Amino acid sequence: MSQIVDNPAIPLQRLPKVSVVMSVYNGGSYVEEAMNSILGQTFTDFELILIDDGSTDRTPAIIASFSDPRIVRINHPTNVGLVTALREGVERARGELIARMDADDISLPERFAKQVVFFDTHPEVGVLGTAMRQVNSAGQLLAIISPPTDHALIEWSSLFESTVMHPTVMMRRSVVLQAGNYNPDYIHVEDTELWSRMILITRFANLSEPLCIRRWRVGSISYQKSSLQQQRSAEIRLQLLQKILGRELPKNLATTYIRAWANPAAALSIDTVSQVILLLSEANQKLIAANQSAPNFSAIAQQLQTDLAHRIITLSQRDSRLITKLIYRWFRTHTPYTVKNWINRLLAQRHSS
Repeated sequence: MSQIVDNPAIPLQRLPKVSVVMSVYNGGSYVEEAMNSILGQTFTDFELILIDDGSTDRTPAIIASFSDPRIVRINHPTNVGLVTALREGVERARGELIARMDADDISLPERFAKQVVFFDTHPEVGVLGTAMRQVNSAGQLLAIISPPTDHALIEWSSLFESTVMHPTVMMRRSVVLQAGNYNPDYIHVEDTELWSRMILITRFANLSEPLCIRRWRVGSISYQKSSLQQQRSAEIRLQLLQKILGRELPKNLATTYIRAWANPAAALSIDTVSQVILLLSEANQKLIAANQSAPNFSAIAQQLQTDLAHRIITLSQRDSRLITKLIYRWFRTHTPYTVKNWINRLLAQRHSS
């Protein structure tokens, strides 16, 4: 049973704007830096719900050394796991907005301020991430991850990869609860599964500025469970695809789709590639139709079609030159002139090389 060690000094009648939910298990190497990055935010109207999930290292002592009144400490006598801890954090949160934070990551000082301003000016948005710097355990930059910023492109890209980075997310608590909170049946892919439900009831967005630093290290869950995450994520993305299409796929076709995306390096047969192309093309058109009222519709439609072209060419490389011919014929019939020109140039470059 969890135990609340202390409550924030913020009076109950004046609720914080933001509730930060952070769960830590044996995070002694990094949790102090993570906490400092939160407590040092330029936006100060928040509570930090910090759940020590049964740590057996020096984590409890590090947490106890902080005296900031905005910290709500929750101790678990034994480890219950990240998803259960996150569910509890969301339920205990008092803020209008919930910010996620992992105990080995770093939030840059203006992260909260910029996200709160965006929410205040975009009431239709329920989930907001940011771009992110990814570093190794020594803090050396590995990559800057820049996900799409527009809802339609986020929804489309969610069929293939993570488009909202969990450590960067801020979301409306009411929408999280409306969607049903984190699902404990989806350990290690809890964020992907939650997004697949929330994206159907609210708008998503990402800020293009990197406002969070994530560590990619050998001991992290993302590193240890990457194969399992790929398989389960493919299953979740199949569910999202079916919701976008408005129908359940036959079992053999569903299996085909999962096989195509669970292992991006695996070779696929011509039949498999052809079936996946048809599914993606239909989903792409559904999303274009759903965004016809958007003020920037033309740009969205072109970006969606261009990305579809990219996905299809990537699929074609997983079989033989015959599928490339099939794709070329399909594009000549179905794509706009500008995209056809782009495809023709790309195929010509590949042929000359």
